[in-house]
Amino acid sequence: MFAKRIKMIIIVILFFSCFRLVQAEEGGIVISPYVIDEKAKASEQIERMIKIKNNTEFKVDLYPMVNDVSSEGGKQEFIDPGKLDKSTSLARWIRIQRGAIQLMPGEETEMPFKIEVNASAVPGKRYAIVSFPAGANTEVAAENLKKNNTTSLLINLEIEDVSVEKAQLITFEAERTTFFKWPVKFNASLKNTGTVDLAPKGTISIFNRRGQYLEKIDVNPENINILSGETKDFYITWDKNRGIGKFKAKLELEYGDKEKHDLADTVYFWILPLPFVLFFIGGLFISVSVLVYYLFRRTYIHHQHKHEDEEEDVVINLRKLE
Repeated sequence: MFAKRIKMIIIVILFFSCFRLVQAEEGGIVISPYVIDEKAKASEQIERMIKIKNNTEFKVDLYPMVNDVSSEGGKQEFIDPGKLDKSTSLARWIRIQRGAIQLMPGEETEMPFKIEVNASAVPGKRYAIVSFPAGANTEVAAENLKKNNTTSLLINLEIEDVSVEKAQLITFEAERTTFFKWPVKFNASLKNTGTVDLAPKGTISIFNRRGQYLEKIDVNPENINILSGETKDFYITWDKNRGIGKFKAKLELEYGDKEKHDLADTVYFWILPLPFVLFFIGGLFISVSVLVYYLFRRTYIHHQHKHEDEEEDVVINLRKLE
């Protein structure tokens, strides 16, 4: 990043040197200011007045022409304006007089200058040149611009990044609390509450009832975007047979290009395979049956013994009466 800034400073210095040299050589066509350095946000407008003075002894016809400047080599890009990208081309945003500006010797004029930043402008630094080549007509002036140095205005514009990266985890849950067979299915619902698209990524970590880590499952490996204001559900499947009982699933997500943000949540669920459940229910049924039989048997025998004791008491009492 530091090296890139140094490079851009060098480019700007070279431009400044070039402009001053041109003005000195031509000795006559002077513009003020010859540099516009601004910051703006998407959809904003910047308005200035440019002074142009003819210090020569001749009448001149100037034709303002706008071109983007490459941030790599510092060269003008002579491209048909209709083919330029509205979201990145500073030349597409500049509004100036396109016809001839006729100046008599010693005459000075002012030209309105406006930058209308596109609503979809991409954040970053943009460079453009407004040149004022002389010529009998537009075609001649354009050829002179390509062949000779000419008085120019350099525009440095930084598009500020005002985007907001923010997401909300609406819910993270297992499809049900208890699963009787694999696979186990999860649903993570996220809402993009920011101003730019987001592609959250992360994992679900699975732990058994002892807290032992088992494995990780990827969430959104396809980098699916969530549009600004949109809510999207991500469905995740765990299909590995890793025992039975209670499990913990820990969701950890990360999103953001400018700055990393985290989202996390935890859910618990049970895996009780149907054969195990049937075996458990069968065993429980047998245990209950045995217990009932034992209790019944015990109660019956106790009642029978009590009845026999009562009969013996009656017989004894009858014998005493005789």
